[in-house]
Amino acid sequence: MYPIKTNKKYDPNNLAKLGSIYTTAYLWNYIAWDTRENVWSHCWVDIVPQKTHDTVFACMDWIVEVASTNWYNGNYVILKHENVPSSAFDWSKTTLYSCCLHLSQFVVKKWDRVTEWQQIWNTWNTWNSFWEHLHFQIDTKDAPFHPFWPYNTAEANAVWGFMQAANAWVWIDKGKKYTINPLVYLDKISSLWASISSTKVAVDIDSLDEMIGSSNNTAPKKDIMDDIDEIVKLDDGQMFFDVPNSYKYATAVNYLSKNWIVKGNNGNFAPDANITRVELLKIVFSVAWTNVTSDPADYFKDVPSGAWYEPYVETAKRLGIVSWYDDWNFWVNNNVTVAEALKITFKTFSINVAVSDPWYNAYRDYAKSNWILIDSYDDPNRNITRWEIASIVYGIKSK
Repeated sequence: MYPIKTNKKYDPNNLAKLGSIYTTAYLWNYIAWDTRENVWSHCWVDIVPQKTHDTVFACMDWIVEVASTNWYNGNYVILKHENVPSSAFDWSKTTLYSCCLHLSQFVVKKWDRVTEWQQIWNTWNTWNSFWEHLHFQIDTKDAPFHPFWPYNTAEANAVWGFMQAANAWVWIDKGKKYTINPLVYLDKISSLWASISSTKVAVDIDSLDEMIGSSNNTAPKKDIMDDIDEIVKLDDGQMFFDVPNSYKYATAVNYLSKNWIVKGNNGNFAPDANITRVELLKIVFSVAWTNVTSDPADYFKDVPSGAWYEPYVETAKRLGIVSWYDDWNFWVNNNVTVAEALKITFKTFSINVAVSDPWYNAYRDYAKSNWILIDSYDDPNRNITRWEIASIVYGIKSK
């Protein structure tokens, strides 16, 4: 999510019309008429708040690395986000640092653990900012310091000052190396979370606009952030409202959340809900780091080209993990049974089991002998639940 509510999403292709919200864009400059990205040295985004001293939120979970004050940044906070998706979105994980500057007050301190949507400060302006705004940037783990900027004072003075240095693209290559386009990145991981939502596969990606304000309206819609006092009341280490730390498989469920495998729905995991066939593939492939690719062959009648789950289903078929029904459908929204879940998961992780009659017994016996725990193995044809899937994949990964 964005660190501050906005009326419209950040759109690199439409920056000229968004200047009243995003006054300075990523790798931009201080020249009013120039709206190009990635050609100058300003490696953060300046966002105008909707009201004075507006609320600023943590954009992702993790730890407060810095909550401090200095002559240049004013009050500023840096969050360290470990084990988050790489900006290349190649299924690798990395560490990133989100930086918010020019703040009015702190609501957090160093080493606090914060969660997405949690209020951690308010907007303001400092001596070197001309109006109240939020300076927001995301640095890579290799940046030599945070918040990173590409040039030092001497280099800036050589071209007549800080702003002129940005306009002269001083050390733009460092900006590209040590920072990422912050709001574009957050939009992409929001789409990633949507694809593994606890809803069915017909995920409405446009509904994500409600999280940051509709692009078709002048005022933001009411959303869960309006009830911020309620949604931040999580115990230390708790990832979902409906999975307290006392829950018998909280460790397994939290493993999926901490590794960005599941996001849940409005802060809930729905542990006792059923799981569909495509949801299962998304989870087990993500945990196993399976390289998913689309296939020109149309294996299934009910898997349309371009659907978010298409590469998962086609990869599963190509690897021999799943097959079609007699009617050539995959039945993407069918609930998964215990037997199907064990077979798909074990095949994904290349776990070989003995031949048995019935075939399910071998998977059941392997799972039980390796302490892969679910509610019951007695009925292989019952629908498996979300927490049981978490338990299975966590049991395999922790071996």
